[in-house]
Amino acid sequence: MDSHCEMFWYSSDDAIALRMSKEQKVWIFTVLAAHRAMSCLLNHSQPIQIGQDDTLSRSIERFYTLGVFPDWWKLAFASKPLGKNIGI
Repeated sequence: MDSHCEMFWYSSDDAIALRMSKEQKVWIFTVLAAHRAMSCLLNHSQPIQIGQDDTLSRSIERFYTLGVFPDWWKLAFASKPLGKNIGI
């Protein structure tokens, strides 16, 4: 199937209960999409906080730890050092 599901992720620095709730929803969403043979795009649109170039890489690592492996990542980042953190 050629359709895809797009998920938006905003902050890995939320309070623990809120972050866990959002992570659970993303995980469920990816499981359901896989079950329906849909591809997933995770749009990582959280703002990069000044002095925290590891925000994006920490979020990606967290998703992989949770077993969330989207087919595509849509990433926006502001600095060259940040790209190095994720291998770009």
